[in-house]
Amino acid sequence: MIWEKVVEKYPGLILILAHFGGGEQLNAALDHPGDLNFWSNKIIDLVKDPRYKVYTDISCYSDFNVLRKFASSSVYQEIKRKTLYGSDFILLLLFENDFENNVHQFREIFGSDFDIIAGSNPEEFLKFVL
Repeated sequence: MIWEKVVEKYPGLILILAHFGGGEQLNAALDHPGDLNFWSNKIIDLVKDPRYKVYTDISCYSDFNVLRKFASSSVYQEIKRKTLYGSDFILLLLFENDFENNVHQFREIFGSDFDIIAGSNPEEFLKFVL
């Protein structure tokens, strides 16, 4: 809830809410859309709000079932252009020792959209900060 106040006060702020709230939160949020008791639904609202430059990153995920659920959801279609893969992967390396397999799984789950979330979206995001 604090991030909502921050972006309201500073509407030009560019913000990445990493991990999308975490796998359990995202899974529950997808089962209960709009229920703001789940942090991931609050993130979805902020990402969807056209007044703000709020993004989320999913590259730290290794729960591929949650990612499949997200990739096939209507929410993903709504926020695809503000979903990133890449800024958060370094944390994955702390507990995942097969980074190549992780990338392979993401490519399989997101198909051609992987080029969007790992290519054009980060490129667009970086235009704000470089």
